Amino acid sequence: MTHTKCRLVIRNALLVPMDPDQKQSFVANVAISDDGFICSIGTDDVFDADTIIDASGKWLLPGFISTHSHLWQSVFPGRVSDKTVSEWSEDIYSYASTLGAEDIYNMAQHGATSHLRKGITTAFNFTYSPKFRDGRADRAQFMGALSSGIRFIHGFNLGAIKANWSVDQALARTRKFLSWASIYQKTNQYLGTMIANHGITYKDKESNYAEAEIMETLDLQGHLHYLESSLPSDIDFERSRWQWLKDAGILGPRLILGHFVHPTPTMLSEAGVAGVRMSWNPLSNGRLGSGVADIPEYLKHNLSIGLGVDGEASSDCCDPFENMRMGLYSIRGMYKDPQVLKPFDVLHMHTLGAAQTLGIADRVGSITVGKYADMILLEPPRALRGGDPISILVLSAAIEHIKEVFVGGVPILSKPFASKIKIEEDWPKWVF
Repeated sequence: MTHTKCRLVIRNALLVPMDPDQKQSFVANVAISDDGFICSIGTDDVFDADTIIDASGKWLLPGFISTHSHLWQSVFPGRVSDKTVSEWSEDIYSYASTLGAEDIYNMAQHGATSHLRKGITTAFNFTYSPKFRDGRADRAQFMGALSSGIRFIHGFNLGAIKANWSVDQALARTRKFLSWASIYQKTNQYLGTMIANHGITYKDKESNYAEAEIMETLDLQGHLHYLESSLPSDIDFERSRWQWLKDAGILGPRLILGHFVHPTPTMLSEAGVAGVRMSWNPLSNGRLGSGVADIPEYLKHNLSIGLGVDGEASSDCCDPFENMRMGLYSIRGMYKDPQVLKPFDVLHMHTLGAAQTLGIADRVGSITVGKYADMILLEPPRALRGGDPISILVLSAAIEHIKEVFVGGVPILSKPFASKIKIEEDWPKWVF
């Protein structure tokens, strides 16, 4: 028995740890250190804690992780409700192109706060950067996420390579952003930057090759929207660019494919061999009529798959509970088989599996000693008879059952919104 000083102790909770070394749920105490890490899980240790929570009768699970989010889209739920991906995108982005950095800051902050209140404690944030050269939109979205308290990976746009925007300028802009962002690593919220790949969408290969070069030079990963649309013309076009990814050397362990709904069997096989990872977004895929990704087949090819809630412009509520159910039920319906995908599978894909997909499983994704204390305290749904907690959680739990969300052991639900910032004073324009 040891006696330790802690920030927080949660006592007598039923843990749903999602730890590969502890697959069964069990009742235990969880202690969180002053620096926000899980320092003990057990029943015997005695702790001198700033706060002790008696969680008898409640469940404790890891914070959800979204492998694919657009935090800035938080003000668009319900918009363009019956259009395909291309039509939806044209409407959303034509409006967003008129926004200033302060607007985007507030939208990203609101989106990140919305994620947290739904139990999502870590997200990959696909950013949008109108007037990208001056760097204000990049910093606005970064600081909007940071001010909310969420952990995040920042998706960085290079800009299309053209006559007036060279690879050297794109590299310099990326270096400048990484240097600026590095001072926030000490917060432990900023978990890194990835390239938000767009190169295959342009008419020529220069942008695609630029992304590959910068990813290699700066040792960055990339995340690409790919084969999301269900329109035959869009599918044919994007499939034709698969070779571009191979030729540029992007197709490999550095790459995450977002959506990836319509690959050919050959593409799927090559992705598995190359070690490509995938972000599965069932809510937005259903809402936009994109189709159903054949997840059991992808798993046969050893793709690492993490769930993402996408943006509130395309999934409307960014609800991880509904996202798990949408994914589970769509696959079971597709296969006409209630055993083809299990509740554990989708919970794993929204926690530890998502962390593995993003390359951050050493820090988040499970209730494990040494990881960040990012957790959800849940009032379990009422059940007439006891059963498997994971099945009950996935099939019937909802946002309304969340009692508290912790990031680094700090309660989030009672945290006030951060104040607005003055873009003009805080961030001068970058010039390249």
